[in-house]
Amino acid sequence: MTTELETLVRELQEQRADAAPDPDRLRGALPALIARRRTTRTVVATVAAVLVLALAVPVTLSATGRRQAGPPAASPVPAATPGIPLRYGPTWVPDGYRERRRGLLVVDRETGSAVFRRWTDGPMLGQFQPSVRYLELEIVEMPARPGPTPDGVVDINGVAGTVFIGAAPNSTVVVTWQIDATHTARVQASPAISPDDILRVARSVRPDPAVFSPPVRQGRPGALPSGKYDMTADDPGHWSATLVVSDAAPLLTLKATVGPAFDVPEGGDPVRVRGATGRIVATAPPASNLKWTLTLVVTLPDGRPLTVESSVGGDPSAARESLVRAVDALVIDPAPDVSWAR
Repeated sequence: MTTELETLVRELQEQRADAAPDPDRLRGALPALIARRRTTRTVVATVAAVLVLALAVPVTLSATGRRQAGPPAASPVPAATPGIPLRYGPTWVPDGYRERRRGLLVVDRETGSAVFRRWTDGPMLGQFQPSVRYLELEIVEMPARPGPTPDGVVDINGVAGTVFIGAAPNSTVVVTWQIDATHTARVQASPAISPDDILRVARSVRPDPAVFSPPVRQGRPGALPSGKYDMTADDPGHWSATLVVSDAAPLLTLKATVGPAFDVPEGGDPVRVRGATGRIVATAPPASNLKWTLTLVVTLPDGRPLTVESSVGGDPSAARESLVRAVDALVIDPAPDVSWAR
């Protein structure tokens, strides 16, 4: 027997084939995800695009669905708060999957924020492995706004959820629904995970007391600045944490990673930062880009590497001191909570 989502996939593919004079050409022109194809038709960008474009902040979020009641919306969390509520989590995931990523995206009070969690059936640290399958849950806080037209509707515990289906073979299926009055939930998974399992995961989502404390943040009082804060851990002893912000004037962007980093340039000039000697490398932009990249690398007292990348306009030598000051001001937790990665 087919599942609800499998039926939707088949019906939508048949409808597209009937309407297309040249099916092969149509399939080649369609992107992998209908949700991405329709981004330009939405009032604001989808959360998926936000998470893929790691340096593209500030950003906006999109959500769909309905719900009558629920808890009040959360504002950007004060820096003194020990943990940011993740609010919800699945009570069922496929066998062999473990939670290996947690994060927070802060935009502003008008646009809202989002927390995200990822479960995989293999390690995430190291170079990207296409064979590793993933399952992701995003909880989005934002005012009600129009969203993209869905490919189908499913029932998520009595709430009408929307489905976005990729037209290409082996595309992902995304399920979105209004989980309470002020939050939208979104489940997306690797193509290797069956539509039936994706729907089962979505229907298993329940309130969860889990929290996330950003291991790396800017040293500013009050609410966390707009940016992306996340942590990836294969186990409590192997983890990395990243902060990405655009509010780092006079620097255009700032991306700080504690732990393994990749594609780090060699060489550079010595620099004193955070009480140690690090190195700073200026990478010239390609002909089509006027932005230089400054990369600062230093070893923290616990032996972990800190890699900070920044985009700068004009002469990069003028931004060196600004980058050093920004790195000195970072607040880095020497012993973050990684107990969830087990």
